[in-house]
Amino acid sequence: MYLVYICLTIFAIVFAVFFYFVYRDEKKEYKKYAFLIAFGISTVFGLIVSIIVLLIILFLSGSLNIINGVLDLSLNQKQIIYLILWYVIFCIFIEDILMKILLFYFGNSRTSYFLNVSIIRGLFLFTIGSFLLIDFRTNVIFTISFTIFLYLLDLVINYYQNKQKNIN
Repeated sequence: MYLVYICLTIFAIVFAVFFYFVYRDEKKEYKKYAFLIAFGISTVFGLIVSIIVLLIILFLSGSLNIINGVLDLSLNQKQIIYLILWYVIFCIFIEDILMKILLFYFGNSRTSYFLNVSIIRGLFLFTIGSFLLIDFRTNVIFTISFTIFLYLLDLVINYYQNKQKNIN
């Protein structure tokens, strides 16, 4: 049920932002149909963005459910959804900026990237786990395992991106 509320919230925010900008521009050219055009475009883009974000949340929560089952952690579904939601928000707004700053100071090698990503994600996930009142042992195991999983996911994505560059 939490995913439905999350999806509706994302849709409402994206719809409102797109509607504002599209209606403002379309009102200048198509005065008669500006509302319908803005409503249609905003609905389509709102649905696309909310579906993409929902798929990312479902993928990450499924991965965390597997980690939860394999390592016998005591995370409930509500905690998993909140952890993933905060992680997605962190990835979208904060992580890239922090990585650019840290890679500028520490260099752009694989080792510094691995250490920076691991430390940033680990600290963030541990902090969110502490806010959600997850016990210390479970929080440490979850943080380490999910950070390793996310780094492996980064490696797979980079491998396929480099493979595509070599093909072209």
